[in-house]
Amino acid sequence: MFGKLIKNEFVNRAKSMIALFAGLLIGSVIVFVMNLLADNIDSNFINILSGVTVFVFIIGFFVSGACIFILPLDDFRKRFFKDQGYLTHTLPVKTSHLLLARTFCDITMVVGMAIVFPLSICIASGEPDFFKAFIDFFEKLLSYVGINVSFTLTILLLLVTYLSSYLFVVWCFNFSYTFGHCLFKHGKRLMSVVCFLGLSIVSNVLTSYLAQAMDKTDLFTKIYKATGDKLIASTNIVLLITSAYMILCTGILIALTNRIFKKHLNLE
Repeated sequence: MFGKLIKNEFVNRAKSMIALFAGLLIGSVIVFVMNLLADNIDSNFINILSGVTVFVFIIGFFVSGACIFILPLDDFRKRFFKDQGYLTHTLPVKTSHLLLARTFCDITMVVGMAIVFPLSICIASGEPDFFKAFIDFFEKLLSYVGINVSFTLTILLLLVTYLSSYLFVVWCFNFSYTFGHCLFKHGKRLMSVVCFLGLSIVSNVLTSYLAQAMDKTDLFTKIYKATGDKLIASTNIVLLITSAYMILCTGILIALTNRIFKKHLNLE
């Protein structure tokens, strides 16, 4: 049954996901072709058109990034509170399974973005090794000051941290919306906003205390002695702890959302 829920989530979002990613890739191909024409044809019109396509592609790039956040939030509202809310909550499955299926689909979306976005940049720039060259540049720059590092693990941890942060932000919105619309009869939107602001403040405070606790320990000193590379080791351990913290917070928010649905369901 859980597999069918995941399949249903993909079916509901397939059109928007495909349109988003395909549009970005097609736009990158158009930018590449126009840049190629501008480099080989001496024409002011072609140069202007090439500049316009680059500008539109950049705008589309940032809009696509925003849509990765907006689409899941809008779908959550429709599926659990609006037109499809009654059907969703009367399905013979646990609400927790519905929420976990959504989370799995959210992860797939952001992983797809992590693949499609860099790929579109490589296509648009016409440089397959664009990101490798970028990484090599910083490795070489750090080597001049005596720091010899490899960013492979750091980049992997950055991606994991980004994924966990994305899920945390999405579920902050989902929980806040659920909190305001299920627990209050009046001022639902206002209470949702208050809840989100409260979550943001609590998260920042906890992050601050976590950073202070890490600073007081001799963890980084031990890592430095073990690896001989304090900068990159410290960065990796911070990213690892941040990811674990975000995943834990996301799990708590999903559990609280599930609890509210069970006890205080209130459809719009």
